[in-house]
Amino acid sequence: MMFQLIKFFFASLYFTERYYSALALTATVLVLSYFYTWLTLIAQLALSAVVVLPIFEIVVLYMRTGVNARRSTPDRLSNGDENEI
Repeated sequence: MMFQLIKFFFASLYFTERYYSALALTATVLVLSYFYTWLTLIAQLALSAVVVLPIFEIVVLYMRTGVNARRSTPDRLSNGDENEI
């Protein structure tokens, strides 16, 4: 039961190409910081951001209250005219 819940949770996450690009850039800066020590602080801040920001987003999205949104549209939309949504 718990395994299925954890599996469902991780399957519901979708990381975009932008996230993986940021992760790759962070790894590159971490490797370069070995040779250029002034990059160490930048690499650590980038790594912190890559780890903390998705965790924050997951917490906000999966809170009990969740995210509420509402869209009001007319009953029928026109194909030829501009539709106000």
